[in-house]
Amino acid sequence: MLAIMREHKGKIKMISYYPDRKGKERKDENPIFNFEKISDFGYSQDGQNIVFSGVQKGQSDIFIFNVRSRTYEQVTKDIYDDLNPRFINNSHQLVFSSNRITDTLSTEKSNDVRTAPSFDIFMYDVDTKSKILKRITNTPWANEMQPFGYDSTSITYLSDESGIYNRYLAKMDSAISFIDTTEHYRFIVNSHALTNYARNINIQDVQSRTSKLAEIIYLDGKYRLYIEPFPEANTSKSLQETPYLKTIKTIAEKSSPDKPDTVSKSKNQIIKVFPEEKIPFDSTKIDINNYIFQNDVNKGKTAKKPEKDKKDLPKPTTPDAIVAHNDSIVPGLFKIRNYETAYSTRYIVTQADNTILNPTYQKFSGGGTIYYNPGVNGLFKIGTSDLLEDYRIIGGFRLSGDLSSNEYFLSYENLKKRWDKKISFYRQGRFFNTNDYSLRIHSHQVEYALKYPFSEITSFRATAGYRNDRMVYLASDQQNLRKDNIYENWGNIKGEYIFDNTIPTGLNLYNGTRFKIFGETFRQIDNRKTMMFVVGADFRTYIKVHREIIWANRFAASSSFGQKTLIYYLGAEDNWITPKFDYTITVDQSKPYAYEALATNLRGFSQNIRNGNSFALINSELRIPVFQYILNRPIKSDFIRNFQIVGFTDVGTAWTGKSPYDSTNSLNSIQVTRGPITVILNSQREPVVAGFGAGLRSRIFGYFIRFDYARGYEDGIVRPPVYYISLSLDF
Repeated sequence: MLAIMREHKGKIKMISYYPDRKGKERKDENPIFNFEKISDFGYSQDGQNIVFSGVQKGQSDIFIFNVRSRTYEQVTKDIYDDLNPRFINNSHQLVFSSNRITDTLSTEKSNDVRTAPSFDIFMYDVDTKSKILKRITNTPWANEMQPFGYDSTSITYLSDESGIYNRYLAKMDSAISFIDTTEHYRFIVNSHALTNYARNINIQDVQSRTSKLAEIIYLDGKYRLYIEPFPEANTSKSLQETPYLKTIKTIAEKSSPDKPDTVSKSKNQIIKVFPEEKIPFDSTKIDINNYIFQNDVNKGKTAKKPEKDKKDLPKPTTPDAIVAHNDSIVPGLFKIRNYETAYSTRYIVTQADNTILNPTYQKFSGGGTIYYNPGVNGLFKIGTSDLLEDYRIIGGFRLSGDLSSNEYFLSYENLKKRWDKKISFYRQGRFFNTNDYSLRIHSHQVEYALKYPFSEITSFRATAGYRNDRMVYLASDQQNLRKDNIYENWGNIKGEYIFDNTIPTGLNLYNGTRFKIFGETFRQIDNRKTMMFVVGADFRTYIKVHREIIWANRFAASSSFGQKTLIYYLGAEDNWITPKFDYTITVDQSKPYAYEALATNLRGFSQNIRNGNSFALINSELRIPVFQYILNRPIKSDFIRNFQIVGFTDVGTAWTGKSPYDSTNSLNSIQVTRGPITVILNSQREPVVAGFGAGLRSRIFGYFIRFDYARGYEDGIVRPPVYYISLSLDF
């Protein structure tokens, strides 16, 4: 496991990298609040706790952070500086460096409290939480830093006792001091040097499980990293004081002839301690940092395993196996179990909305009605995922005002490996009412999607789906009553290449480029001669003009071909609250259209200003976040912070045939039928239309609302203005 601390925008995060059960590297970020700085930290042997030196209100203290509950316990709370904490002895104790003059923990905050002129090593008992620390070193003219556990009875640390930071080893032992009503012990520490370098050891790290240590030394103008096995514990180096250290001592002794009575230079430290009472386990209390279940408590109270069972256990051969073996035979310890997938609610959305839950192609309804828009209805959506966010389940529904055009969807995602997998189900109901008939369409769709990221900004996506459309003519008259229901079953395959290196700088404001190139094929399963192919692309680039002002541009185009085709209705904008359809532009009913879709944005017109099986569109917008640009300070109001003025221009066309100017384009043919006589009028109209205008954007009550004023330009004539109110982002 690799862990790092990172400070970003005033927030401290602990980032852990670790392998999951299948060897894939995972990343976990835990924000740690209420700290100004974290100077050093270390993990416990079981990985459940982190000890760190944190700064609160300018005061450095020791804290123990529980990874599971994400809570912390404060160990020290005084004016002394406590640095370099590390767990030792299987996380039952911890050692740290401090400039305290007493071994008793208190909450002194007065500025009159004296501190030692140097740092010493102290040990704290994690299990008993005793307020009496054990002093490991006591050197008034030397600093001891970076302590680590060496073995079960020794620790290693860095000391500048000779004037140069070298590695030392402290051997800890105890002996009976005297006996009255109970036994009294004295704590003995014997320390000696392990290295005798001519340069400082800047940083050291010790790994007792692998019996290796690492050190960084500045040599020949470079910082060099060395890794070596543990030296023998009885190895001792004799060090001589440097001239610099001798000078410092001389100056200090002259300025303060009386030696401090709180410390004395000694290699062997003796501290009297009394036997500590073990705290009995109380099953009625709950420890949120080390919680267990009732069945585990009952198991802990059962009789111990016979000694013969311990002997029958296989002997471990690796360090990890040894730890697991020892934990399994020690009474009162519970085994660490594998993580079991458990889901929890991530978000619940209840809002008014007018977007389609599944923006897929709609069944062609004859072109005589407005392209289906659900209107502003109630949307309910809930998302759940497991703890590691490897699996997601999302479901929701939309209820229309007439309860006839409802939508439902459910999806399941597996994000555990590099290939992201998703299976989804969607159902949509639509109701059409024209002068000739009333039609209800129900669409059911099942899709299986795969996503493969090539890098952080590029990916490939593949989708396979099945769709069932049922069209029912309502009995509005005798003719419609005799019509049979129509059932169609389609299968489709879609491939997409995605590129996106945009960086959001605000709501609906970006820097960078993103595009999508796609191709898909459809076939009606119960009809052979129904192949349909669709290809298209969407390119968007966002250019920074000045500070927060963004110039956004988009080019989109698509074409369908085959035995069946797709019709695009050009005009208007996405999620228009009050959509309108232009019935003066006819739809060529002789074309084998199977599905229909909108080609937006082309503001200044209603839907269907042009139509056909192909379209091309260019959009350009200048987005000015007025108050963000003017005010050079944080803005609390959500409406004012996201308020934007936008100027835009749209140019586009849709056509049938090889090109917009082809004579076979249905735009140039108008068919008029009067009884038995049919007249076809041929004309040459300009297929390309344009729109221009300005708009306002902002977020109100959590909804991003757009208001646009636009005028269209068609056949050299500027058309009357059209007003739009919509709920959508970007183009």
